[in-house]
Amino acid sequence: MNEKISVKLIVLIILSSLVIGSIGSWLFNRFLIPKINTIPFLMKYNLSPGGSPLVINTKQEIRVNEGSDTVAVVKKVRPWVVGLAYGNDFNSADFRGSGIILTSDGLIAVPAQSLYSQSSKQQLKIVFDDGKVLPATLKAMDTDSNLALVKVDANNLPTASVGLASDLELGQRIIVVSKTLNEFNPNIFVSFVSSQAHNHPAQSYFSDDFNQVFKYSPDEAPNNSVIFSLEGNIVGLKTRTGIVTAETLKNALNSYFKNGAIVKNVFGFFYLPISLSDATAFNGTEGAWVHNTDYTRNFSIIEGSPAAKAGLQEGDIITGVNDEKVTLQNSFEDISLKYSPGDTIRLQIKRGKTVKTLNLTIGAKKYGPGPGF
Repeated sequence: MNEKISVKLIVLIILSSLVIGSIGSWLFNRFLIPKINTIPFLMKYNLSPGGSPLVINTKQEIRVNEGSDTVAVVKKVRPWVVGLAYGNDFNSADFRGSGIILTSDGLIAVPAQSLYSQSSKQQLKIVFDDGKVLPATLKAMDTDSNLALVKVDANNLPTASVGLASDLELGQRIIVVSKTLNEFNPNIFVSFVSSQAHNHPAQSYFSDDFNQVFKYSPDEAPNNSVIFSLEGNIVGLKTRTGIVTAETLKNALNSYFKNGAIVKNVFGFFYLPISLSDATAFNGTEGAWVHNTDYTRNFSIIEGSPAAKAGLQEGDIITGVNDEKVTLQNSFEDISLKYSPGDTIRLQIKRGKTVKTLNLTIGAKKYGPGPGF
């Protein structure tokens, strides 16, 4: 009898120990280990229990500087952004906005409409980030793009990194810098890309302009400001007439070095971009549809232009250039930038149900220094 009681007692003790141990283990892991894991000494020397859950003690203070990347970009680009000023004293002082240094020997891109007419005899002054002021002379001007190149007599200037506006993506953060006469306090605006190129289905474009424009919001920066990507690359100049893209800047700079002036490709037609979804929805063809929605002009092809001479017609759809497909992402302008005045290119077109190839010799438009504005 006593032996049976002893066996039952032993079994009861074992079972009770297991239950109590399990409860104790759960309580230890649930409440004690998390406390141990927040002890600085154990964390520093990696002495906290292995396999334990990661716990953030709500009493610990965590600092996150969400603007650190923006601050770094602003510090990087500030020396590249210059101010434009006219006047000989405070009574005649006229601050005209911002420009961007393109070469170390002093070639600077500015909005053309920020310049006085040369007939005014007013001297343009360039205000640098360190407070230095130098006189500038006009070297080249593209009045269609609202872009001018001016030059100061200097060496070893910091030069901007020029990106691509076409690389911007919807929602991407951009930084707009507006120079002031206070070298310690430029105006900085942070915005987001809200619209990409060719995002206006009812709007026609001119073949001779680079139309890879973008919009951003909020748009609070004044005209004649400089737009940068978050990588610190210039993607455009904000002007009174719109954005001068980085692609336009690059082309103008390359043309100036090659020709001593800004020379642009001439094709001579208007078109609407047709996306793949547009083509699928409306039984059409993807490409550049030769058509003009500006009813103040009742033509799509300029008389006597290279397009007219090549035989391009209203309603043609350009599907390729030298067998490179024209799409919304790889637009006619993107492709045309690979060629220069005098080059002959093959346009693959669809005219009704017929597929044709036209040979077009690219024309040229040369801009002089210009009278200014």
